[in-house]
Amino acid sequence: MISECKDQLQVFSVLQKEFTKEGLHESQNVVNILSINSILVNVDVIGGSYVNGKTQNTIYSFFPNVSPGCKIVENPKNLAYPPVILDKISKMETVVTDQNGKQLNLHGENLTIRYHLREI
Repeated sequence: MISECKDQLQVFSVLQKEFTKEGLHESQNVVNILSINSILVNVDVIGGSYVNGKTQNTIYSFFPNVSPGCKIVENPKNLAYPPVILDKISKMETVVTDQNGKQLNLHGENLTIRYHLREI
C-alpha cells in the first residue's frame, strides 16, 4: 500500500521519505491546488483603483467560476467608472493578471474585452 502511494505523496508535496506504516502522513507544505483565485483586468489609462491596499490600474476583477480549461464568459454586474488619467486616449494596454500580479498565460486563446467609458 505504501509503495503504491509514493507518486501521490510526491504530488501532494509530502517530504520524500520512507513511511514504515500506514496512517495519516501530512506535508509540511501547503498544497496549492487552485493557484488563481482572482482574475484582474488591468488597463493603463485609469487610476483610483486599489488592490490589497495598493493603488493599481485594475478596472475589474472576478473569480473564474468554471473548471480549468473551460471558456470563461464574464459579464460585470456592478459597473464602476474609475477616473481616466489621460486627457486624450490614443491607445490602451490591457493586462490580465492573477491576484498576485502575475500575467496570465492565455495559451494563444482569443480574449475579447469591451470597455464602457463615460465622462464623470
